[in-house]
Amino acid sequence: MLKTKLVFTSHGRWDTYFWISRFILKTLNPITLSSTSTQLKRLESLVDNVNLMPFFNLFDPIKLKKFKENNFDLGIVARFSTVKNHKLAFQIARSSKKILHIYGGRTLATIDEPSSYEEELISIINKDVNLIHHGFESDLDKIYKKIDILLITSDQESFGMVAIEALSYGIPILSTLTEGSIDIINQGKNGFICKDIDDFCVKIDRVSKNYSFFSENAHKSAKKYIKDEYINRLKEIYKN
Repeated sequence: MLKTKLVFTSHGRWDTYFWISRFILKTLNPITLSSTSTQLKRLESLVDNVNLMPFFNLFDPIKLKKFKENNFDLGIVARFSTVKNHKLAFQIARSSKKILHIYGGRTLATIDEPSSYEEELISIINKDVNLIHHGFESDLDKIYKKIDILLITSDQESFGMVAIEALSYGIPILSTLTEGSIDIINQGKNGFICKDIDDFCVKIDRVSKNYSFFSENAHKSAKKYIKDEYINRLKEIYKN
């Protein structure tokens, strides 16, 4: 009888949140891939073989973004979901007196993406000249050429593909404390994990005053998320 190998990929808290999920994992005991160290710790008590394998960029890190000497613009790239906490990003932009480029919109008719939330965000944006909404944009070059510092203001984030995209363009990240930010951000090197609005503003000033240092480190750290390395590791897991 052939033995079937199961490989399960865990990308967030929901994979172990429900008892039925934990039961299935314990029963099937699959080889498991986790994208963050926090996820790995949750899974270690459920399965025997857990591998830390962060997501990868679809492209290799590009040439360093040309940075300005002043007037650094902020950016947020996220669907219009309450969990992304856009209002915090708006407050940060207002307090720091920076322009905030906003990419994204409502994507699904779900409980955390009500149409009322999108309407509220658009209303706020339309009243503030420093908040610029670009809507959906698939061309990453068009997105990141306008952004000098990426804001991630999510209440929770399992990993954050946007983060490693930004790093590939040499863009430093300022983020709330999330599962993804713990692993992706090297505090004081490619960005900062910030605790409140005042902290975000202080860190925006600090990054702006030494932008080349943070930009170069952002670009270097993006090399951890190379597609070929992920695929080679995955091949080994299936092979063995």
